Amino acid sequence: MSKIPFKKIISLTIYLLLSLLISFFIIEDPFNSIKIQKNVDLNSQVMMLNGQKRNIKNFLTKPLLINFWAPFCLPCLQELDLLKDSYKQYKNRINFLGVATFSSIEDIKSASFAYDINYPLAIAESNMAEKWFARALPTTYLINKDGNIVFSKVGILNKEELEEALYKINK
Repeated sequence: MSKIPFKKIISLTIYLLLSLLISFFIIEDPFNSIKIQKNVDLNSQVMMLNGQKRNIKNFLTKPLLINFWAPFCLPCLQELDLLKDSYKQYKNRINFLGVATFSSIEDIKSASFAYDINYPLAIAESNMAEKWFARALPTTYLINKDGNIVFSKVGILNKEELEEALYKINK
């Protein structure tokens, strides 16, 4: 019977631990549920496409869907049709706001025209995405009228999860 070298046992153990860790991130997807309800700055200002500055809390006359995006972000552009359709369906019950980051007002206006975006668009103040923990694009939050985040998603939205979140906030 041959002896298994100590280095092989250590290497195998490290490999197994790394595999488990990677599996956790793939299966659990911990980035989909960001717990930031107490850290969001509702006083963050955005500049609307008409040049007017507004605080996020001004949009909380009803629940708010806020989507951080950029015109150069391909995943952001992939979810535009879903957001436009949802806006058509829920605009009387939920405010929608597309907040562009790392973009000029000209780029946003061009994208709005090119993709026929039907919901309000704005530009984020310089550090807003960081304050809102939107470290990847797209990032979407659904905020109730009290200012609490009830849904968050990093990455492309799918129809089922968005409809479920919008339905729950409308109960």
